[in-house]
Amino acid sequence: IAAFKKNGRETIAVVCKTAAAARWLHRGLEGRRVSHLSLVCDDDRAFHAGVLVLPVYLAKGLEFDAVAVVNVDVNNYGQEQERKLLYVACTRALHELRLYCAGTPSPLLPDAASGLLEVSRRGEQ
Repeated sequence: IAAFKKNGRETIAVVCKTAAAARWLHRGLEGRRVSHLSLVCDDDRAFHAGVLVLPVYLAKGLEFDAVAVVNVDVNNYGQEQERKLLYVACTRALHELRLYCAGTPSPLLPDAASGLLEVSRRGEQ
């Protein structure tokens, strides 16, 4: 998020696969005091400027200056039927896209996406 802001991105989305994952991540980011942070879920669809944390199914049709898609791993996006969800998440970015995963990256990613993907192993930051 800091890198996106440093690059002058005003609307930033952190896209999770599910609402539960979005709520969990939002709580974690609140603890880090991320400024202008909002959670968008089923019960709250108010959109604010700044950093939005939302599930992928609510991102369809929206565009952001920068998008971080989290948990792009074999467990979350490993099945063929999840390809469209990943496509929606990745195509929300107007200028900058980053994909994050811990562990084995999704097999749905093309080899060309390796430059967009940051992989961390347990214990690394």
